[in-house]
Amino acid sequence: MEQLRLGLALLLLAGVASAGDEIPFPVRKSTTASHDGATYYVEGHQRIGKGVTINCKQGIRIVGRGEDPTLEIEGSLIIEGQPRQEVLIENLRIAPVEQFFEVRIEWTRMQSGSIATLEGGAGGKLSIDSTTVVGPVDLTFRDGRIRILTSEFRGPVTLRGVPPAGKSGSRVKIDINHCCSKDRQSGVDLRAGFHSGLNIERVPQVLVRGCWLANGKYEFEDCGKLTFDGNTLAASQTEFRQTSAGRFRRTKITKCDFHDGKVKFIAPAGPKADKVILEKCWFAGMTDPTDIRSKMVHDGTGDPECGVTAVFRKTNERPLGIGGSPR
Repeated sequence: MEQLRLGLALLLLAGVASAGDEIPFPVRKSTTASHDGATYYVEGHQRIGKGVTINCKQGIRIVGRGEDPTLEIEGSLIIEGQPRQEVLIENLRIAPVEQFFEVRIEWTRMQSGSIATLEGGAGGKLSIDSTTVVGPVDLTFRDGRIRILTSEFRGPVTLRGVPPAGKSGSRVKIDINHCCSKDRQSGVDLRAGFHSGLNIERVPQVLVRGCWLANGKYEFEDCGKLTFDGNTLAASQTEFRQTSAGRFRRTKITKCDFHDGKVKFIAPAGPKADKVILEKCWFAGMTDPTDIRSKMVHDGTGDPECGVTAVFRKTNERPLGIGGSPR
């Protein structure tokens, strides 16, 4: 019996595991977690160190245990599920640290837990693709890139930029693309989109294109270059805000469908009113600028304390549906 126990222990140490096994999540050296059907657990705070890459394959489950289970990323965490063979994550915080190399999450279902940076923010590359996140996402970046594609967020999403030491502004780029409907290549229905709000603050370059934005509140504050294209909004409120006058000149809003709620443009008054062009957009069937302003869009027209004016060009009579249709 003792020899049998020793043999089983050696097999686990060698990485031979089967469905139903529970294995400590590896963090100390580069490896692949790929035992189909196995559960890998993170207890308390664990860190993937600098130079270490952990690659997680389809069919596994990752769970957090104990108080505040957190997987801190300094090296690289690569999670690669497959359509209909997603990686499942429960009760775990994935936390990029101050300077990390890469976090890449594909075809994963985070049933509980969060994706959130530690205090002070982070720098590195983070991408989320074809993934469902039920809990909150709260990321503060000094530099690097955040890329989000064809994913579903049921909790609130906050993405902030903060300046690196000795700099005046953050150096992060955010690309959010095609978070709507289904993955067109695999045909898997993800109900992708943002379902509880999105807040982006102080980021010098932001792209939000072809996305479904519903419920909650959507805020874009002090974004340097903002491209907001082909989105569908069915939200209670959307705000585009600059805290200094004259900074809306790099905001482009095109081919968006505004179904519900208020759309606000906010900036302090300056010597000359800033302008935001809304081109080829749809406003719940309204085409007259006076009607649109009275019922949906708030800007500096009639508000002397607001220094930005919305300009409507080629307003659509019918919704384009690029970011999806109300469900």
